[in-house]
Amino acid sequence: MLSAGVMLFSALHLLIQSRVSGQTTLYLSFGAMTLMAATYQLANYVYFNSTSVEDAVIAMKFQVFSVTIFIPLLYVFITFYAKLTISRYWGGLLFVASAIVAVLNVIEPYSIRMSAPVELVQIDVLGVSKSLLKGSPSPYGLSMQLLGLITLIWGTLTFVRLFIRQRNFLTFGFGVFLFGSAFGMLYGAAIDTGVVQGVYIVGYAFGFFVVITSFQISYDSKVQAQRIKQHRALLESVAKGVSYTIGQQFYEKLTLQLSEIFTAKYCYIGVVSENSKRVSTKSFAVDQCISTNFSYELINTPCANVLENKTCIYRKGVQALFSQDQLLVDMEIESYIGMPIRNSNGVQIGIIVLLDTKPLDFPSHTLDVLDIFAARAGAELERETAENTIRRLAYEDYLTQLPNRVTAYEYLEQLCRQNQTEESSIHLYLIDLDHFKVVNDALGHDIGDDVLRSFSRELQSQLPNDIFISRIGGDEFLIIDIKSSEFRLSKALKNVLGEPMVIGDHVIEVNASVGMAVVPQSSQSVLGMLRFAELALYQAKKNGRKQFCIYHEELEHIAKERMIIQTHLKKALLDNRISVHFQPQYRSNGSIYGAEALVRWFDDELGTVSPARFIPIAEETGLIHSLGDYILELSLSYLKVLKSELNYAGHFSINISAWQFALPNFIKSLEKHLIAHDVEASDVVLELTETAAFFQNITETIDKFHKLKQAGFQIALDDFGTGYSSLSYLKDLPIDILKIDKAFVDEIVDGSESPLTESMISIGSNMELDVIAEGVESSYQVKVLTQMGCHIFQGFYFDKPMPFESFRALLEAQNKKSD
Repeated sequence: MLSAGVMLFSALHLLIQSRVSGQTTLYLSFGAMTLMAATYQLANYVYFNSTSVEDAVIAMKFQVFSVTIFIPLLYVFITFYAKLTISRYWGGLLFVASAIVAVLNVIEPYSIRMSAPVELVQIDVLGVSKSLLKGSPSPYGLSMQLLGLITLIWGTLTFVRLFIRQRNFLTFGFGVFLFGSAFGMLYGAAIDTGVVQGVYIVGYAFGFFVVITSFQISYDSKVQAQRIKQHRALLESVAKGVSYTIGQQFYEKLTLQLSEIFTAKYCYIGVVSENSKRVSTKSFAVDQCISTNFSYELINTPCANVLENKTCIYRKGVQALFSQDQLLVDMEIESYIGMPIRNSNGVQIGIIVLLDTKPLDFPSHTLDVLDIFAARAGAELERETAENTIRRLAYEDYLTQLPNRVTAYEYLEQLCRQNQTEESSIHLYLIDLDHFKVVNDALGHDIGDDVLRSFSRELQSQLPNDIFISRIGGDEFLIIDIKSSEFRLSKALKNVLGEPMVIGDHVIEVNASVGMAVVPQSSQSVLGMLRFAELALYQAKKNGRKQFCIYHEELEHIAKERMIIQTHLKKALLDNRISVHFQPQYRSNGSIYGAEALVRWFDDELGTVSPARFIPIAEETGLIHSLGDYILELSLSYLKVLKSELNYAGHFSINISAWQFALPNFIKSLEKHLIAHDVEASDVVLELTETAAFFQNITETIDKFHKLKQAGFQIALDDFGTGYSSLSYLKDLPIDILKIDKAFVDEIVDGSESPLTESMISIGSNMELDVIAEGVESSYQVKVLTQMGCHIFQGFYFDKPMPFESFRALLEAQNKKSD
């Protein structure tokens, strides 16, 4: 009864344990086996103490039932314990046989162990009288005992093999129990056949093993609890290691956590160089403390193997394997773990390394933790790379890698915030490359980009290292100097600007305009500081480019005046206060060839404002488009009047700015104006300066000229000889009129020669163009120009520009003369 009670308690304990352990099937099967063993022992007690055949037969049936259930449970337990796969055939045979035996056990009058006749006899067991049934053994019982014996022998052999591999105490105990159970079953068969007299001992063997197993399970529970605690601590370490810290704090936290988990003396996270030849550490921990970062070459190191897409583990002897790795030698390293760090595309970008001066001993599952840490480190490195890229895009010029406008502004703000003395000053140099658009249009944007890169490199090589250099716009560079005297950089800048650049097959002379301003470092406004340099640059360009201009207070006055003119001009356009005067163009015979429309502006506050003052401002501010449209509308309306009322046979010449000509819809806009005023295109001459004609790409200019000619317009090239004309381009332009600039006409004085003027007139005549001399002011000039071959004149010698009514009166007078 005691063994039955112990086994019954153990069975309940095992069934409860199955609910909390991770091995439910194993504990359930063993608990059920123990319950059947307890049932068997209870039936044994009743059997050996029975007073009648009927009581003994009932007890024997319970014995057989418990053994019948025990055998398939034993098979399940052994299979799960040894981590084997349940055999469909052997397992199926056991379960079917057990079910059949269980049914027969109920049906047969003396169970399946005995056949009639059966009698109850008394035997002596260690001085105690016990009851025993005597009868012929049933073939069913012998078959069941044989099946059980085979199962026990198979189980014994399985645990022997398992013990050889594991050397585990519980495995050894199970093997001994199974061997003892097999012996007990043979002993029981000998009792049933009458070979020996005694009691069944197989239940006692199992009871003994249950006691041992209970102690083992108790021990396993403690170990399991300890493992759970360790796993919880490990998970907490993982959580700490991969928590949502970022940047340097993250890397340091990760290395410290890894050092603690693996109890390693050294741990570091390294980033692999772009050429995969060098590693630079992001964080380095020594004895659980953050130390100084370092870098090393990968060749002849175990880390080189890690970068071949695999984790490398050397639990001991790593220094002997990599004797040329001086780092391992110096640090007296014995063990090594290295795992690659990859980005989201699977590309290796770094490495996690653990080192120790003793052999490293760690459970294999902790490598999963290293995997998690490596994945998190990869994500952080990728995030950091993306952040640096965004920062570069935000603060660095993509083309030259110089600081950009934002960085320059922040640098100036930082200088302003510093507590400097009133005498401290900042020297600003604003550089703009002259006619850079011509380089882009003529040679292409790729060459233009190369020019900018080359120019930035020259600036960096020629200027001192303490100078701040930035590219703040398309072809604008800003230099900031806080240490120099006023002209320290002048010579260096001249060296940069004076040397031609060799870009591929092209030799390009790069000139620039420079605006320089000296501003107090105590200035409150960065934009105000830059404005001084911008004013100086504007003046340098106005002076003819390739100039160096230093800011002075007079420039402020000029800027204010420019702003006043801009404001008044805008209002004048809205109020239709702009007028157009006409200067006649005469042939040698005195007849009127045509007239040039010239804009005039009188303001109540400013008085008469010269076109030389307000047209450049209109071009800078964009008002030139409104002004150009206004002049065109007014001129065409006057032309319509003269054509309809006076049968005017000449034309009107209307000046077109480079900005108007560059508009994509320029030609369509002209045609709309003509239709609105019912004027023929052939009565209009469009005057463009050489600058306007060559302002955009020469191919586009020629194409647009041809389209104007197809529309019926006449085209005059104004101020010939003062701009960018090339004779090779000139012959391709479909122009009608060539205008000699007043500067060349002024050279014609008594006793002087002007071969250049004569050459230009000759070019126009040879190209069958009408040549007009502008700014003619004397009869001598008319005489010489006529001798040179020019027969159309415009200037004060003939007439000054006059209002429309005066020009109309002039035409009426000429008409009356001809009548």
